[in-house]
Amino acid sequence: MSDGNNVPEDLKPLSEHLDDFEKAHEDEGGSAEQVKLVTGRVRRILEGCGFLFPPDLCPWPSRATWPSSGGTASPNRRTCTPSGPSSN
Repeated sequence: MSDGNNVPEDLKPLSEHLDDFEKAHEDEGGSAEQVKLVTGRVRRILEGCGFLFPPDLCPWPSRATWPSSGGTASPNRRTCTPSGPSSN
């Protein structure tokens, strides 16, 4: 969802994405109870894991978009390796 500020989606804080998600579901007629339940659960996961920006969820595809990282990590230096079948 674009907020009109021309901020790339991976530079927009996850909390703002969640706010947009919450508003969109309220606008679509979702029950207030369900919207609060879902967004509360997601917010607790994001906060508990320390995820601040989309690349924190799994940064390998977009690490290079962070100027301060030198292309090596997201701003909080989290790393993530692609999951898949083990070669062991």
